[in-house]
Amino acid sequence: MCSYSLRDWRAAWPGWARVVLAIPLLFAFSNPPAHGQQPGAVGGVVVSAETLRPLPDASVEVVGMGKGTYTNQAGRFLLLGLTGQEVTLRISLIGYSPATVTARVGDVNLNVQLALAAIELDRIVVTGTAGGQTKRSLGNTVTTLEAAKVVEVAPVRTLAELLNGRAAGVTILHTTGMVGGGNRVRIRGSSSFSLSNEPLVYIDGVRVNNAQATGPTNQAFGSSSISRWNDLNPEDIESIEIIKGPAAATLYGTEAATGVIQIITKRGRAGAPRWDLSVKQGANWFANPQGRLWVNYFDVGNDGKVESIDMVELEKKQTGRDIWRTGHTQQYDLSVSGGVELIKYFLSGHLEKTQGVERENEVNKWGARANLTVTPNEKWEIQGNLGWVTGRTSLAFEAGGGGATWSTYFARPDRLDTPRRGFYSGTPEAYDEAFDIWQDLDRTTAGFTLQHRPFRGFSHKVTFGFDHTREQNNEIQYNDPRWVYFFSFSDRGYRSTNERNVKYTTADYSATY
Repeated sequence: MCSYSLRDWRAAWPGWARVVLAIPLLFAFSNPPAHGQQPGAVGGVVVSAETLRPLPDASVEVVGMGKGTYTNQAGRFLLLGLTGQEVTLRISLIGYSPATVTARVGDVNLNVQLALAAIELDRIVVTGTAGGQTKRSLGNTVTTLEAAKVVEVAPVRTLAELLNGRAAGVTILHTTGMVGGGNRVRIRGSSSFSLSNEPLVYIDGVRVNNAQATGPTNQAFGSSSISRWNDLNPEDIESIEIIKGPAAATLYGTEAATGVIQIITKRGRAGAPRWDLSVKQGANWFANPQGRLWVNYFDVGNDGKVESIDMVELEKKQTGRDIWRTGHTQQYDLSVSGGVELIKYFLSGHLEKTQGVERENEVNKWGARANLTVTPNEKWEIQGNLGWVTGRTSLAFEAGGGGATWSTYFARPDRLDTPRRGFYSGTPEAYDEAFDIWQDLDRTTAGFTLQHRPFRGFSHKVTFGFDHTREQNNEIQYNDPRWVYFFSFSDRGYRSTNERNVKYTTADYSATY
């Protein structure tokens, strides 16, 4: 065993070396850091007052600074870049009573306990304000839908399905049963006979194309059945805020008299990268056609002898196949989010391949989204958003425009001995092979928001953005003499192409004191 005394240490090291080693030791022992302190930071843990169990996803906000974060899975939080001696923190979590605590800047060992509450917390809304405000102090009729929580537990495919039955006063009018087709959305009913009844739609403060009837004409009287609302992926939506009544027109102008729907997309949170993968598989089929389609009757010889026809059973006997198919539905979504207090990100990709019950009806669509939030300090916040979607939606004729379903509904016994085989107009294979109707889409939505809080109680922000929709709507009738008996022009054919470019540009400034 060897041991050294202080005298041995002095003798072994030269004088200059002893001075170099003594300087850091002198500072270390003369001014040691206080336990649990970190300059410019406040942190700690949030737990349940009843069980002392850590509470994840609790909101921690610095009052008056517009700076905040969420607790991690261990209930811990950390706020950096704070100034001053003390700050006031507001901690809230749905299902618990909010707590307000005063913390010394530098203390990272706070312990905050939240008590269970039987009432719902005040919601924070952002629609029509420069910063977040509690719902009760806003003064407007705003309905908030927690879209992310709904999508986690319900098989939601479109924005209309997300709104249906979940927002009071919002009515979804179904106009088609085809995949890729849209619905009519009304807030508090129709308010005009001549003007548009469609509510305005904003994504992260940027006005976007809200057309609910676009695409190639595939129904009677020149109507179309594709909705631009279907371009939005519910997996990318964090929440939806709906303004109803006169307040909408006051905030957004006379065009908003029928209401405003503000869509807030998902954003990253400080922490390790979080990956989310969603895979949806399913099938579309015409359920119980024998019980839902009527049997048609006709006096073939005008002699009072009435004959009936059931096309579903008859078609199976004549061709050995069903009129409608079982379509395969598949959808894939992948996202990653995370970051640090300075920069937070959310990235996602989406792929959809869906077949309808009509053999010509299917959707092949893919898209991506990138959201970035930069917070240099408690006074400034910069947000950037970019969304893109492209793909093809193929439709079939329907309603009074024709199509296999329409031809089946109005089947006639007096046409059984003709090439129509009892169908009213064309046979299913004639519609499948004689026509192609589709829309090619390319759409980009981008936004940039700069928010500034120069002093306590005052905040303002400016938003710039654009939404550009490029559509190409096509209809082809092929030159095929086999179908001349059913359709005119089949011996010549035709093609109709219509291109539409719709662009919205947003520049908005708002301030709150």
